[in-house]
Amino acid sequence: MERDGEPKIVRGPITVEDVARLANVSVGTVSNVLNGSAVVSAKRRALVEQAARELGYIPNMLAGGLKRRQSSLIGVCVPHPSAPYFRAMSEKIESLTGQDGYDFLEVFSHHSPELEVRRLKTILKYRPGGMLLVPTANPYESLDLLAQAGVPTVILDRAAEDGRFDQVIVDSREAMRKVVRLLIDNGHRSIVFLTENHAPLVTRNRLKGFRDAIRQAEPRIFARIRRRADAAGAMVEQIDGLMGERTRPTAIIVSNTAAAAWVVKALRVLEIRCPQDMSLVSVDDPGWASLVQPSLTVVRQPTTQLSQIAWKLLRDRLRGVAQEPQRVLLDAEIVHGESVGPAPGTA
Repeated sequence: MERDGEPKIVRGPITVEDVARLANVSVGTVSNVLNGSAVVSAKRRALVEQAARELGYIPNMLAGGLKRRQSSLIGVCVPHPSAPYFRAMSEKIESLTGQDGYDFLEVFSHHSPELEVRRLKTILKYRPGGMLLVPTANPYESLDLLAQAGVPTVILDRAAEDGRFDQVIVDSREAMRKVVRLLIDNGHRSIVFLTENHAPLVTRNRLKGFRDAIRQAEPRIFARIRRRADAAGAMVEQIDGLMGERTRPTAIIVSNTAAAAWVVKALRVLEIRCPQDMSLVSVDDPGWASLVQPSLTVVRQPTTQLSQIAWKLLRDRLRGVAQEPQRVLLDAEIVHGESVGPAPGTA
């Protein structure tokens, strides 16, 4: 307890010197133990680790990174924190980096190229050892920033037209071909693809796959692409309008989780039976897909495989394994639910 008239003692952060003093070893020995940079006897290692625990010593990651010219911090930038797909990807990456002794710092771009740049600049202030990036639709300023900073970077999920970086992406074009062929095989000849923003490369690839499958179809398919409504109520109006067209659709493909939920609700409001009157496929995989009735047919992304390969590529870069930038293309899986059935009149 402080007494009147006595000076207040203020302790600074615990340092390597404090640990060395308590363990009765040199500062160099403490540094070697903490950094794993040299062979230290088991006895001395135990003394250092015990002293660090007793003092509550927390290594200065940034300072250590500067000395080693590489930080143990891995930056991760994804579009959104709440989307199930990105959340599962982040959790897997956090687990993988942690197992290899790296720290994990995640930021979110919210699909904004400008915000993406600002978030990456924030991470770069901590001098990360590497970056994992799910890019926005226009990531070129971000990619230039990372290249100029010399930070090893792997692009995940969404391809970027940039050959400077490793990329691990999903074959969205082929996934969409499979979806359309599934519907055609079930007798559907009038199909709508509801999508949001046509700018991202992943969306452009899906559109290419959609058109590929339509062109190859025999007999001819009546297909159209529509920008999806942006709210549940508006989706009811949009679906109602589609059903009033001369060639009314018998199948709908939706681009993401939110749109899938809105379409499911719209079909119920309009008393359109699924799949008897309308089949439905989501190219995203909502966590609730198997819980609704009928269960939803979805395109499931290879989240675990994608995360593992991306981390291996980045870890190799961090360890100095020299190689040309790689582009790894993965297949998505169609998970068959009850929301796809024979087109009306074909059963």
